[in-house]
Amino acid sequence: MHATRRLLSLRGGGRGGGVLPNGEATKLLLPVPTTFDNVWNAMQGVWNVAINPEHRQAFEEAISSQVIKDTVLQNAYNGSTLTFNLFWNLQSPLWKRQPSFDIKEFSHAVGPALTNLHDFLHRFQNQIRQEYLQFKEEQEKSQEAADQKESEDKKDETSDSVMGAVPNIDPQLFKLFPASSTHAVSFLKQKHPWRQQASDDPDSVAGRLSRMTTEEYLDGFVLSSKLGLAFMNYAVYEEGSARVGQVAILNARAMEIPLPGQRERSSENDYRHEEFRASEEADLKMGVAAQIDVLYEVSNRFHEQVPVLVDEQSKQLQAPEWKTEHVEYTSLGVAVFEGWLDKGGDGNATDEDVLHWKVPLMREPIEFPMTLSAMRTVLPPSEDDETPSIKSSEMKKDGEGSTSQEPEKKSKGEESSSSSS
Repeated sequence: MHATRRLLSLRGGGRGGGVLPNGEATKLLLPVPTTFDNVWNAMQGVWNVAINPEHRQAFEEAISSQVIKDTVLQNAYNGSTLTFNLFWNLQSPLWKRQPSFDIKEFSHAVGPALTNLHDFLHRFQNQIRQEYLQFKEEQEKSQEAADQKESEDKKDETSDSVMGAVPNIDPQLFKLFPASSTHAVSFLKQKHPWRQQASDDPDSVAGRLSRMTTEEYLDGFVLSSKLGLAFMNYAVYEEGSARVGQVAILNARAMEIPLPGQRERSSENDYRHEEFRASEEADLKMGVAAQIDVLYEVSNRFHEQVPVLVDEQSKQLQAPEWKTEHVEYTSLGVAVFEGWLDKGGDGNATDEDVLHWKVPLMREPIEFPMTLSAMRTVLPPSEDDETPSIKSSEMKKDGEGSTSQEPEKKSKGEESSSSSS
């Protein structure tokens, strides 16, 4: 049975598992399951629940303990397939290769872990935003110093030639777009030193995130955050406001794969005879890796600067006035957790095989219909809305603001991913 499943499973380019914010395919530990794999596992789950009393009892226990939330999974396009595919994957004996792993403990701890992860991700966005504002201020000072070196006549001549080329554009139009794309492009070209920050201070925001996520994911997150500054840099995250509500496990797989640091398997076209592939695989040291997909609902609060709507009857183009709104975004997402159950290669987990979960990918819940983007809710004003991180006196019309980016000395939890097991 296992040989047949391996023969019919996705091979070759099956190590990709999604798209990162930077547009590149992320490398996951396990290959992407094919539709046939999911359907075949679901059929085996249904069959064994129907004829095997032990499996039927295990299925009922998984439902009652909320490890399998069938009421949630049944809302998906293929809810029954997801339910029984998850159940059958959890029956794999490979999970026992890590004695410390308990799927019940994971299902209870994954909610707080995701809360910590989202909180630190948005704190990191605040830090990147502050770095951008400082970079922009330095660039403007440098440009101003360079302009002062030019003669007044040359500046006037340049100004006349530029404005003469576009006589029909009101100069006030440029005040409607305070974000400087020139500064944003220069800022994008700079490589963010988050690796150095994590190395210098493991308790920094970058240091904590480096233990929660993979390097590929964090690189993509930094790039997407920088791109967001080019379009909207008026949102400041309210630290500690991340809240993860309901969670549900969508899939959980354990699989033997080559240990890291070894050469990749040859492609499918490199073999004319299957025994050559078997010979190559016999030389590789194998370990057991696990991958768990978790559906969750998360809400985050921000202080946003939004333009005040002007009178539509007014024909004069004016620079917009800005106001601060306290808003909350609520959305659904799927976080992919990966870790090594056994890296010993001898079938027995050792002390070095401490299970540590990391998030290499966060994606949209495409398995469910009518998946909407984040819902935005404007919260009523209160006395606590005026936080030290964003004040009305610091909200300039050019879009600049200053925030305090010092992380809390005591966070809600240490590492998010490792706490789940």
